Amino acid sequence: MARYQSIVFDDLSDDALADAIARTPAGHFVIWNGRPCPIQPGSIRSRTLELIDTEWEPMSLRTLVRRAARLSGRCGLDPDRVRNAVLAHQRAGCASYLHVRQTLAGDFVAVVGVPYPSSGSGPLRAGDLVLGRRGERFDETVLQRA
Repeated sequence: MARYQSIVFDDLSDDALADAIARTPAGHFVIWNGRPCPIQPGSIRSRTLELIDTEWEPMSLRTLVRRAARLSGRCGLDPDRVRNAVLAHQRAGCASYLHVRQTLAGDFVAVVGVPYPSSGSGPLRAGDLVLGRRGERFDETVLQRA
């Protein structure tokens, strides 16, 4: 049976949080595709990703870092751990939360490869379209076949 570390909330000063946000790319987002995700309850990854609750609505990675760092007043999850949790999820067996960047054209493309998106669409490569500026989604053809 796998062991998971208990979550330790960090007390981050406003200055430390501002520095962490400044280190987070401004054009990076996380998109939840609305599918359930088998994550260890209470883990850093689950506490981070459960902050994203709107399907197909890109949440700025900076916003996610800020919210996670302030889960309980001035205490929350370390920003580096939040970014690492998002990246680790991309390699998960059933990735429902996709780390994307916004292009100049307004499309959202994968930052890293996602071997197993939860939609069953097949792997995404870095740079593949996840959500187009007109709302088109990478998994629509899979959904139409279902």
